[in-house]
Amino acid sequence: GGGEALTGILNAGDMDLDRNCDEDCPYADGAPSLGTPTRLPLRTRMLTLGELLDAPTPGNLGELASRLGVPLAALILSLLAIPLSFVNPRAGRTNNLIVAILTYLIYSNIISVCQAWIAQGKLSFAVGALAPHAVMAAVLFVMFRHRLAIASPWRRRAA
Repeated sequence: GGGEALTGILNAGDMDLDRNCDEDCPYADGAPSLGTPTRLPLRTRMLTLGELLDAPTPGNLGELASRLGVPLAALILSLLAIPLSFVNPRAGRTNNLIVAILTYLIYSNIISVCQAWIAQGKLSFAVGALAPHAVMAAVLFVMFRHRLAIASPWRRRAA
């Protein structure tokens, strides 16, 4: 293989670049051509939304699921904070904080796993992009219903 080394005195202006290029060198004269720009491979995260939709490969669909999932997760988690903010004075505040942290960690990991499975082609886009949010929306509904049942004045009281 080839290699490069700088020789000379630093900041003295007499630095030289020694190129040791043999038959494995990718350039004919040992130096890259500056006149022809090379197109670097794009990472999926660098693609625009239109490019992701134009080429629905598994990797692009995984990235699309991630881009749609983050705002949905933010919305669901912010709404989930409402029932979790209810504090029973006898129980303390720590329980709800622990539930909130664990909920975020589990939800975030499930979204990441679904994104990876979509990118690997193991899971369809519709299921992987919507299922985690549908489950969390159902949890949100149950928590709101539970909190409203506790706080409602028209609830029957056991005698």
